[in-house]
Amino acid sequence: MIQIDDSLLLELGLGALPAPRRKELLKAFYEELQLRVGTELSNRFDEEQLDEFGRLMEAGDDRAAIAFLEQHVPDRDEVVRREHARLRAAVDAATPRLLRAAGIADNPASAEPLPPDAPGAAELSGRAAVASPGRSAPLPSAGGPARQRQQRAPRSGASPRSRPAQAR
Repeated sequence: MIQIDDSLLLELGLGALPAPRRKELLKAFYEELQLRVGTELSNRFDEEQLDEFGRLMEAGDDRAAIAFLEQHVPDRDEVVRREHARLRAAVDAATPRLLRAAGIADNPASAEPLPPDAPGAAELSGRAAVASPGRSAPLPSAGGPARQRQQRAPRSGASPRSRPAQAR
């Protein structure tokens, strides 16, 4: 299971950010990953499947939603890993800018240290293992089915949809 916690930020070289900024980044990372995975998976569903999955998510029936995904998207774990890797790469590329924006690039000694009990704090080299229970990614909701429908790109060869997204 993918962990989204301080150890991720350590691996990306962002462990020196102040605690409030780390928390913001972790939340943004989680939400973006959820959006990316949800969008990718929803693009594989036809309208009936998307509606069924939406009903399961809105009802909060996690078991049924997971069973639905296992049946209709057997490679969902690979989709999550792929989108996680892409997002990590994007954050990694932005690391110098994020550090400069926090005023850390010129003076890393002034940065707020991680608490000693934070996941991976002992491994500030950036090689922290994701071992502690942090926030895992129960994907995909991507803002719910309505948001997924609005963001869905038409599939090649698919017929144009005559109903607006709000009417579905």
